Amino acid sequence: AADMTSAVHFWGAMVGATELAGAAHLLDGALFTMSNIVMMAMCVLLSAFRTQSWDFAQKVTPARVVVLVGLFAVSVSAMFAQAFNPFLYFQF
Repeated sequence: AADMTSAVHFWGAMVGATELAGAAHLLDGALFTMSNIVMMAMCVLLSAFRTQSWDFAQKVTPARVVVLVGLFAVSVSAMFAQAFNPFLYFQF
């Protein structure tokens, strides 16, 4: 930010304390889609279980392996199906 006032306004916009400006309202439409909300809910539920990886690895069954390999394949295909998205630090 150019000055402290701009920095405080920017920080306030990040935490929802100040009014958004310009096209920032369009971000809500892109971010809060049904698929993103479902993914966020799944992350919240999975983080609530707090299963240790060692405990999970001790209970691996062939059915779990098939499910995990399937999920991995879906995630890789989703990654390659997206448009070009450069690494975050290349944008600055």
